[in-house]
Amino acid sequence: MRNTILDSLINYSGDTFDKSDSIGKHLTLLLNSRKGTLAHLPEYGLPDITSIYQNLPHSIHSFVESIRKTIMQYEPRLQNVKVQPLPIHQEDCIIRIQITGNVIFGELLHFESYFMSGGGVKLKKYWDNKNNYHA
Repeated sequence: MRNTILDSLINYSGDTFDKSDSIGKHLTLLLNSRKGTLAHLPEYGLPDITSIYQNLPHSIHSFVESIRKTIMQYEPRLQNVKVQPLPIHQEDCIIRIQITGNVIFGELLHFESYFMSGGGVKLKKYWDNKNNYHA
């Protein structure tokens, strides 16, 4: 698989990237972006998550659906995307989600990410269908 433009800009050496690494990097950028910040792609990113936190737990399902639709629109390398909320720990009140999808050529990827209280998102870990762990 050829590198994306983003991969080429990040990796000046020209080394090839693993598909799951490339998709993970893009998902991190996508989930950390907010709608309306890119003039040429006004729908790129997620809505402001402040209101999501204020309305928990009732807002989680609509937020998860928003994430799924955004991934389906802006990450075409993933198909059959499923996004599920994970239990929220009351002591840290961090929204955690699991993202699962198939790469176009069949590889199954699992991502776990968490939304920090300041609004940033980290992709915590992901696995491919060969049970390889990637940090």
